[in-house]
Amino acid sequence: MMNRNEEVAITRCKGDMLPVQIAALFGHEKIVLHLYNDTTAKGFLTDGDLIELLVTLIDNYLYDAALQLLNEHRELAIVYAKSGETALHALARKPLTLSDSVNPNHQQGILKSLFNLCTNMVHKKKMHPKALQLVELLWERIILLDDKSISTLIREPSRLIFTAAEQGNDELLSKLIHGYPDLIFKVDDHGYTIFHVAVLNRSIKDLIVVMEDKQENNILHLAAKLPPSNRLKILSGAALQLQRELLWFKVNIHTTFLC
Repeated sequence: MMNRNEEVAITRCKGDMLPVQIAALFGHEKIVLHLYNDTTAKGFLTDGDLIELLVTLIDNYLYDAALQLLNEHRELAIVYAKSGETALHALARKPLTLSDSVNPNHQQGILKSLFNLCTNMVHKKKMHPKALQLVELLWERIILLDDKSISTLIREPSRLIFTAAEQGNDELLSKLIHGYPDLIFKVDDHGYTIFHVAVLNRSIKDLIVVMEDKQENNILHLAAKLPPSNRLKILSGAALQLQRELLWFKVNIHTTFLC
């Protein structure tokens, strides 16, 4: 069709959508890539078209095309779609999947669907690796903004860090917190931090485990280390010191995070 009529790739249909956007909407990634490369070469995609396309690609799990688009247009990280969302908001609300191959747009047999459902109930779901790459690319651009702009972006139109906490998306939160630690102090309308929200959604242990320092220690690793000598000397004798440490762990770690 394009060989016969070059205008077909840039002809807008009802709703002012281009064929590349419709292909993304229906999950046809190969067609998206073909039309995208042809359409952008002619310069017909506006900034508005590009952000709508990026969010649609994320919504439909077309991460290869989304990565190509974002790599070529890093500025899209801080652009809002018509829905009021940024691409990071779209990723924060994505349901987690069990494996790289899980794609809701792919048809599969009843037995395979049931097997995947049962497996998901046993194993922890994770974010798609390429979705995490998107998070990293987006966040690299966003953290270049000033504090006020960052706060506005993660708060409007929805508070994406709390959306991610509700989803149990600890991997996304870990990426964001690693680059911008102040996020742990943000609170929602109820005065809840992401830890409160994670507790309510029973995902707090996972959130703690993935938050690591430069030596790959998480909070529980640090709790297991001996405290400074000046803290140990409060009580004399190894037995009393050990008893104090166990009591501290029970009160501060077990009660706060694991119960």
